[in-house]
Amino acid sequence: MTNPDHAALVERLENATGPDRELDRDIGFAVGSWSIRNIDPHGNLIYVPSDDTYYADHPGSMYPAFTESVDAALALAEKVLPSMRTISTCDDTLAVSAKIWVYPNGLSNGGEFMVEGMQQSLPLALCIAVLKAHGGADATDS
Repeated sequence: MTNPDHAALVERLENATGPDRELDRDIGFAVGSWSIRNIDPHGNLIYVPSDDTYYADHPGSMYPAFTESVDAALALAEKVLPSMRTISTCDDTLAVSAKIWVYPNGLSNGGEFMVEGMQQSLPLALCIAVLKAHGGADATDS
């Protein structure tokens, strides 16, 4: 069963029309890379990335552009899906498909599953697949 928070974020990603900094931030929260720690004297939320460095909430300055950058989306997959073994992509004229195979019990030990994300850009498709896998999707959810 897919985590409901992840499912709502996946739906937002599927409906996105391009890169979105709010989605980038929400992806970071969903996978546990950031948390709200405090509010600065100017009323800005203070987020703490996993390396415990503080950043003010300024668009474009504190979290990777997951929805815009293939490198950022791949780095996200590697960070939150350590049991991921393969990513494949297929570009068609209408959409890009990103498939991720996850082996939570190691290779050949059962429990593996595949998730797929489809969108108009590869970063968005990768983000969808990563969130499906991280949120507990199985092959029937793709």
